[in-house]
Amino acid sequence: MKRRILLKLSVIVLTVALLCVIASYWLDIYVSVGTPFDSEVMLYLLVDVCRGDFYFQYADEQIGVNRAFGGDWWGSFSHIRQQGGHLITLVLPGWLVVLLLSAYPVPMLAYGLLRRKPIPPGHCEKCGYNLKGNVSGVCPECGEKMEAV
Repeated sequence: MKRRILLKLSVIVLTVALLCVIASYWLDIYVSVGTPFDSEVMLYLLVDVCRGDFYFQYADEQIGVNRAFGGDWWGSFSHIRQQGGHLITLVLPGWLVVLLLSAYPVPMLAYGLLRRKPIPPGHCEKCGYNLKGNVSGVCPECGEKMEAV
């Protein structure tokens, strides 16, 4: 049960990331989370998708997106001290993010599809229970109605 939930969640996250990468060539997708401006300590997290690259920035103070250094085809990382604060930036290319996010759901889905065996004749279509000798027309295992065998 937990595997199914994890698989569904990972497929949803992978789909959203893939759609963000595709849409980033037409739209600037920008999500920002920070502490209130009047708080003592300013913490700021930015996730930005632009031209297929994911920009993750963490700062001690409110700043804009710094795309000046851009990412190489494998990405980049920078840590800058400015005015007593810190700016940490991680740039990952979209293909790498999608590849990393697909590491769990793609093999699990492929395994699930390859693992399925055809249901032999005389077995329940829903659960695979052997119905040899069953005359009631109902599977005793799952309750599915069917022809008597």
